[in-house]
Amino acid sequence: MDKSKLQYFKKKLLAEKQSFLDSEKHLEEWGLRDSMEEATGNLTEYDQHIGDSGSEMYERSKDYGFLERIEQEIARINEALEAIETGEYGICANCGQEIGFERLDAIPFTNLCIQCQKEDEQAGNRFPPQNL
Repeated sequence: MDKSKLQYFKKKLLAEKQSFLDSEKHLEEWGLRDSMEEATGNLTEYDQHIGDSGSEMYERSKDYGFLERIEQEIARINEALEAIETGEYGICANCGQEIGFERLDAIPFTNLCIQCQKEDEQAGNRFPPQNL
């Protein structure tokens, strides 16, 4: 891959990483790393209706899921940035063929070509999603 394309993808990856970091910061500002008592402002769980407490726990678990996904995506972006530095970016980790520009443009942190991704999904390796 030529240098101008690598620079294009590096810039795109860094912008996407910053977006994920901003989302992570936003979740943390809302007290996701705090205890339930600190996050809700309640000194005890006894003064709350069980339904309210359950709703808060449900919403908090969704936020933890978002945070976990954000951390996974940042890790994948970091791997792609490292691949740019080592000259391995844009090469399928499975078959060694070049990954198409359109695919990389859509999902710049992918490490599988479209054919290997399809085979991976057909083999039942969709979850947890490691490659797109």
